[in-house]
Amino acid sequence: MDIQKQAVAQMNKYLTVGMTAIMLSAPVLAYSAAQVPEAGIAAEGKGQWSEAVDVYRQALKANPDQPQLWSRIADIEVRRGDLNAAVSALTEATHYAPRDAALYAKLSEVHAAAKNAKGALAAIDQAVALDSGNLKYWQARASLANWAQDYAKSADSYQHILALAPDSAEAMLGKARTEVWQGRLDDAAASYKRYVDGHTADQTALKEYINVEIKRKQYASALELQNVYRQRFGAGLESWTQTADVQAVAGNPKGAADALQQATQYASRDAKLYQRLSQTYAVAQDGKSALAAINRAVELEPNNIEYLRARGVLATWNSDYVMAGESYSRVLAIAPDDAAATLGLAHAYTQQGQADKSTRLYRAYLEKHPQDKDAMMEYMEDEASRGNIAAVKQYGEIYRQRFGESLEYWLHMSDIEALAGDDRASADAIGQATRFAPNDANLFYRLSQTYPDLKDVKNASAAIERAVQLEPRNVEFLRARADLAAWGSDYATALDSYNRILAIIPDDPGAILGIARIRAWQGETNQSAKYYKMYLAKYPQVQVVRAEYIEVEAERGDYALAMELLEKYRQQFGETASYQKLKARVLAWADRPTPSLAIVNALHPTMADDYELATTNSLALSSAHRPRDAVASLSELVRLDPGSKETYDTQRFIKTPLRSNINFLFGYQASSDDITIKQVGVNGEYVISPETRLLAGTDKQWLNAAVGSGFETASGETNSEYNRAWVGVRHLFTPKVSMDAQVGGGSTSGSSNFLYEVGADLQPKDNLSMRLSRRQDLYAVSPRAASLGIEQYANTLTTSWAPNLRYTVDSLLAYDTYSDGNRRWEVELEPRRAFVRNQYLNLDLGVGGRWFSYKEDPGNGYYAPNMYRRYSVSAYSYWKLSDDNGISVTASAGPYKDNTMDGYRTGGDLVVEGVFGLYRDWMLDARASLSSYGAGATGAYRSRQFEVIITRRF
Repeated sequence: MDIQKQAVAQMNKYLTVGMTAIMLSAPVLAYSAAQVPEAGIAAEGKGQWSEAVDVYRQALKANPDQPQLWSRIADIEVRRGDLNAAVSALTEATHYAPRDAALYAKLSEVHAAAKNAKGALAAIDQAVALDSGNLKYWQARASLANWAQDYAKSADSYQHILALAPDSAEAMLGKARTEVWQGRLDDAAASYKRYVDGHTADQTALKEYINVEIKRKQYASALELQNVYRQRFGAGLESWTQTADVQAVAGNPKGAADALQQATQYASRDAKLYQRLSQTYAVAQDGKSALAAINRAVELEPNNIEYLRARGVLATWNSDYVMAGESYSRVLAIAPDDAAATLGLAHAYTQQGQADKSTRLYRAYLEKHPQDKDAMMEYMEDEASRGNIAAVKQYGEIYRQRFGESLEYWLHMSDIEALAGDDRASADAIGQATRFAPNDANLFYRLSQTYPDLKDVKNASAAIERAVQLEPRNVEFLRARADLAAWGSDYATALDSYNRILAIIPDDPGAILGIARIRAWQGETNQSAKYYKMYLAKYPQVQVVRAEYIEVEAERGDYALAMELLEKYRQQFGETASYQKLKARVLAWADRPTPSLAIVNALHPTMADDYELATTNSLALSSAHRPRDAVASLSELVRLDPGSKETYDTQRFIKTPLRSNINFLFGYQASSDDITIKQVGVNGEYVISPETRLLAGTDKQWLNAAVGSGFETASGETNSEYNRAWVGVRHLFTPKVSMDAQVGGGSTSGSSNFLYEVGADLQPKDNLSMRLSRRQDLYAVSPRAASLGIEQYANTLTTSWAPNLRYTVDSLLAYDTYSDGNRRWEVELEPRRAFVRNQYLNLDLGVGGRWFSYKEDPGNGYYAPNMYRRYSVSAYSYWKLSDDNGISVTASAGPYKDNTMDGYRTGGDLVVEGVFGLYRDWMLDARASLSSYGAGATGAYRSRQFEVIITRRF
């Protein structure tokens, strides 16, 4: 019951009692009958009201100060129904009896009967002021104040009543209600609690208390009171529905549904209740129960369109598109033009994959409702799913004509075009959308993401640049910018993006890893390794990144470190396919082809189209001295990835050594013995097959000695010339054995000589290579030796052994004989260790020893000590300028001595060589050296040499 209804009900009760008292009682004033004219009393007794009033008014003319007569007139006017006249009479009475509380109470009652709430309240105020201990006056005042909506005065009245009658149930309840009307809900709740605890049979008051708790949002208390209500008065439909209401406003739809489920026990055939239950389950996200409830409603009222529609919606939500279609079909059977059912059935057909049926329904609907934009979009989606691009284009144009363009339209069209399979149109639609939101960074970001599938790097980059311009600190946009730049090989932009991310998030792992990868793709392996280490320091468990880092170290040439890291990788992640592939690659680069090829062959059956594995196979075959197989393997690389840089580089690496070539030689050397030798020559190779090539060459040397040097010709001349020419062949018999042979002739000062060389290159193991050779030629080291026709018969064995990937031991054993009867032996040993391997520099440090001895010194123009020994510390460096160009510098220093010296001296070597065009058609090899070790062919202790070789490949 609301405020006004409660106040009116209370007032009606007051009026009924008050007016009855007025009608039945004698005048309330305590005046004797003698004071009232007998004629008036007689007329009243006969019901002659007018005559009685006339009598009283005649008496009042003579003496108006007779409140008892005014009161009797008021009573008569009430009986006659003239309440205004009664009010006037009583008002006159109060003028002559201003201290009579009862008179004011009577006036209040008449005002109330006349519907004059303010007058009634004012009169009763006078009564209580005159007689504050009168309980009835306070009760009347409370009722009148409520009626007049003067709730403060009503509350005051109830306070006085309770002071006079503390157990007054009516006052307790009235006070509680008044507090509600005043909005003092906390006070009202306390008052209601006091009342209902003592009046357990008052069902209405308990309901009102529950409503107060609901208004106070004390839902737990309200629900507890509902339980109390059910315990006192029994459960029923109303109590459970009210509980459902409380649970709903409390934000507990599950509790509301449970309450309504209880309510259905009391109204099991109330379809409306089941509909409400269904809606409540839907709010609780319990689609299955919601559908079951609406199904019950439909069972009770099978032709109720509202229920059938609701069942269609809920069935759709539950993905029961068959039931949804059946529900909407029944609606249409009852109401064929029902728009909601038509659309619902179309949607159900769509979800069942029956686009032919759904599109017919959509078209029929749109004929009657052409202004339904959403339905037109849904129709286009269905046509797109059928691949009906023509219909999509047609209705897209119709849509624009009817409704115009908008951001939302173009975004929706982008999705529809994508569904139809027209990716270009989808991207163009987003481009159109940007016209309506030129400052929407997210829209430009989305546009950038549509282009990669179209391989349109230019437009994708332009879109992401706009997004980044609008939101320069948006990390997601910067990541996308980096990805797109990397896709387009715009590494500068990719790096800029990652660096900007790091400026925002200094430890961002994605940016650190991105820089590592970009630097690797750029060939900046030093920087790449730095960032890979940064990443792995924080995320050591990321398997793929650890593999990438190992590959970078291998590309830097540090194969030993790469293998150590691979072993740690194996211990951490096991011998995965990635591990095996990478190990094979590192071994191939490190000239360990045998284990590399074993891994490749084991993996190939399951990874036949793996590009990385195919590349490793080609490299390993080349390193294994299997040129024919290596060249054949390149076709697989071209098949798998014809345009990649790695394919191109691998082809150059393998094919360049197999190309025919011509070399042009220019040389100059001079020594402290005042001997200079100048040389020019040309030689070349003609490659018949990957295993066989023909050799030929010719050169000319000019030998000069200073006068008095002792190196003049036998006839005393200071100059001599030596001309040579030769032909030969080299053939690779097996991957482990290659042999070559050359024969030719030379001439000097009118004499000629025969020259030849035979040699064998042996590769017993991957880490051990050897060359054994026998050579005969004129020993043209000075004019004197050349003029005497001294020939050298040199027998040499050189070996290079790498016990592991950091150490190498080079050695030489030689035994030479000479046509003047002399002989010579020599031993060299040079172990070294790799200390630096990075993008730009290789650096090895080592020690060395050289020993040789001649049988005698015949004085025939060449250096022939009885014993020579040298010890050195050496540094071998190579600066990698690019894949094709590099400069090597070798320096050594240490003591040396021959049998003519009293003690050791300190000497040194410096050799600088630059190679430019290592894999190009033209190559330049320039070499310069300085030495103070002596032990040259003429014994000079200081010498210098310069040599240039220009190679043309075919």
